[in-house]
Amino acid sequence: MKLRDREYIIGAEGIIFRVLGYLHPPDGYICEPEYAPKAIFISDNPRAPRGYPEISHFKFYGDEGLRFVEKNYPSYRVYFKPFRAYLIGVPRNLIAAVRSPQDRLAEIVELDRKDKLLEDTVNIVEIVCEATGFSPSDMGVFGSILHNFHNPFLSDIDLVVYGSKNIIKLRGCLSELFDAKDGWLRNEYDFPLEKARWIFKNYSLEEYIFHERRKMVYAKYWDGERWVKVEFEPVRDYSEYRDEYMDIVSIEKIGWVKLESIVVDDSGIYFMPAIYDVEVTKLISGPREALDVSRIVSYIDEFRMQAWKGEDIYVEGMLERIVRRDRVEYQVSITYCDRYVEQVLKLKKIPGRL
Repeated sequence: MKLRDREYIIGAEGIIFRVLGYLHPPDGYICEPEYAPKAIFISDNPRAPRGYPEISHFKFYGDEGLRFVEKNYPSYRVYFKPFRAYLIGVPRNLIAAVRSPQDRLAEIVELDRKDKLLEDTVNIVEIVCEATGFSPSDMGVFGSILHNFHNPFLSDIDLVVYGSKNIIKLRGCLSELFDAKDGWLRNEYDFPLEKARWIFKNYSLEEYIFHERRKMVYAKYWDGERWVKVEFEPVRDYSEYRDEYMDIVSIEKIGWVKLESIVVDDSGIYFMPAIYDVEVTKLISGPREALDVSRIVSYIDEFRMQAWKGEDIYVEGMLERIVRRDRVEYQVSITYCDRYVEQVLKLKKIPGRL
């Protein structure tokens, strides 16, 4: 069994874990707890309930799932040798079931009877396939639709797109579809922003909207009754990665850095984690080793697809030394940590703005 980002593992208690990225120890998978059945977890967050017509699960937000599992189900952890520490994850012997976005979409396409949201899902897949030349097998579905506890009248549509070439082609096609005067797809960030709270200290709401709008993977679809939020999530093809776990001897945190750099390779920016190959142009503060940083690695959705090759960026995060069997590298990591709200990866200057 070879699982990759955006595939899901069900634990014995019914906790639903999302596989994170592509680097995992041989005896399990590093995961993020995403949902739990109401028998073991209830949230007062109005966005959290899942299930229709009755609530069956609640979604975790922020680091809520990590804290819940760490406190109540400590067996869900795996030893990550490079950190010399245990991380939240699912050991292979605790895997009760696996759910695949690709398989679930294929199942939905073949259903004779579909509710309104499943019909919308198939319609969007058909629109995308016609515009790009994709096959439905190039895509998948995650979120509440994957787990079959979506609300047909309220839930969003979360789609996976497999492979670098496909996501690049899709972004170009979506740009054209968004501009079509009579189209049913629009850029989500052309609508008033629904988020009421903003937490990042070094990343303004204005900057966020600018970066999100140009990513071209967040949309809204008019289904005749409402605007449905649609996300297109890039996932690597199996041929686009290899298991590097045994190549890494250690990952050591060195210190907090602020720096400017230029993106020299953007082929990894679409995925989780997002990887930017960079050259440092200015070290503002932090250890001198930061001058040797060769890449920025982000595990936070907000900082994927922030910049493309040739663009100048500003970064704040944790400097790490990566010791591999044959070399030593330096990177800046952006992830869940105590200084979460201080982290940022953004364009050094937004076009048209002083």
